[in-house]
Amino acid sequence: MHVGAHIQCLIGALLVFSYCHAQEPGCVPPLPCAEQNRKLTSDPRFHGLAPRVGTITSGSHVAFGAAYQWQAPDELPLDWEISGLYSIRNYQQYGARIGRLRTRRETFLLNPFGQRVTTEFNERRIKEPGLAAFADFNYFYFPRQNFFGLGPDSRREDRTDFLLEGTTIEAVAGYQFNSWFGASIRAGLLQLDVRDGKDDRYTNTSVLFPDVPGVEQQPDFYRISTAVLADYRDLPGDPHRGGQAGFLFSHHQDKDSSSFQFNRYALDVRHYLPLDPLLSVVALRFLTSVDDPLGNGEVPFYLAEALGGGSTLRGFSTLRFRDRNLLFLGGEFRTEVVDSVEIAVFYDTGKAFHDLDDYNLRGLQKGYGAGLRLKGGTTLFLRLDVGHSREGTHLHFNVGPAF
Repeated sequence: MHVGAHIQCLIGALLVFSYCHAQEPGCVPPLPCAEQNRKLTSDPRFHGLAPRVGTITSGSHVAFGAAYQWQAPDELPLDWEISGLYSIRNYQQYGARIGRLRTRRETFLLNPFGQRVTTEFNERRIKEPGLAAFADFNYFYFPRQNFFGLGPDSRREDRTDFLLEGTTIEAVAGYQFNSWFGASIRAGLLQLDVRDGKDDRYTNTSVLFPDVPGVEQQPDFYRISTAVLADYRDLPGDPHRGGQAGFLFSHHQDKDSSSFQFNRYALDVRHYLPLDPLLSVVALRFLTSVDDPLGNGEVPFYLAEALGGGSTLRGFSTLRFRDRNLLFLGGEFRTEVVDSVEIAVFYDTGKAFHDLDDYNLRGLQKGYGAGLRLKGGTTLFLRLDVGHSREGTHLHFNVGPAF
């Protein structure tokens, strides 16, 4: 990340922090930030235009935009919303939704395309029993996606970039059974296109990796994803005790052939141990994702999950390691030094690998570091992490907690 981009991220977040710090504890800033600002939600009773600040996807950096929402009278399931985000790196995302939207802030819902399995279960709001269901239409433009090759032996000097553009047409539903257990489903059509990346510092992915699956053709996909989340944390936005466990199943089917079809299984478990005398917490995380190609199908490189960046393996570049399967373990020690300011030390380890025979604790990538967090009441919205690994030191600005 360039220094200028870091400064812009910091200024935007500090403006929101200043507002929150001046309000009553627990206030919600008028420009809500989220690592995956996947919902672009506003007060469900709100009618009109509201600004938005967030992150579109890994590598986009901070993005600015707006959403216009209208709520149908009574209980008619015809709420609608249009929204857009534009990042400082020219990443773009525009969307429209119609259906029962007013309850989605209190319901567990699967993310739209662009958010990865590493952040799928980053819920930050207390849930309430209820149903949310709507049609979701999105256009996205990701011009500078990193790709270093597949597997644990990929090299830092082989860094390339590619442009990913597309649209999604999906139906989304979520049902919150009670305050701690919810389920969600998302199904529809993905229309994707991969072209040369826009970062002139790096070779285009198609030039250095002409043979990886998905470089020559990008078919449309039918996708259906389901997930459940058990969340027993004390404060979802700033947990100090309890934990959560989420499980996801996703099926991708090439629309026109069987060249690219696979199932994905992911498990994300987190636990928080309070150290009350020190106003501190130990946060632990286990994450794994397994892709199972069907028949002779393959997993295209641009749909493969990845480790590295602001949420996993923070001692490495964003999206540093990609392949069919992921294994990640992380730990943080967090302590409040003054009101609204928290420091943390962390240790990350994990790997991306091709064959399930390598599903073990050998050959893990390792990183460690420290970070600074700014809070507004019980909401953590700005996070600065400095991570170190065998590939040097990396600085990551993010909104929202790592986990």
